[in-house]
Amino acid sequence: MRQLGRERSTEKVYIGYLETRDASTYLCEVLSTMIKGILENNNNRMRSLLFKWCVELNMACHTIAAHFGASEIERRELRAFAAREVKETNGQISFDHALDKQRKV
Repeated sequence: MRQLGRERSTEKVYIGYLETRDASTYLCEVLSTMIKGILENNNNRMRSLLFKWCVELNMACHTIAAHFGASEIERRELRAFAAREVKETNGQISFDHALDKQRKV
């Protein structure tokens, strides 16, 4: 299916060139349209993945909150710790790393 779309796009470029004898204007327009389409698809995919991730995170937060009582001060301290850890690891945090760290505490 994708190959067929590329063939049609190639045909459009060639026909555009034949009609104008100057492919630069037509190619710029076609490439711009193609790039915009790719970016739009990428944005939609990222939006969908972020939404799914937020749902999972929300479920985890509610599960943890239901089982552990923490004061407002403890929550602020935990939030500051989590922010520092995310910055230090550039967001590369795993469950295993967190578990190992908690076992040391």
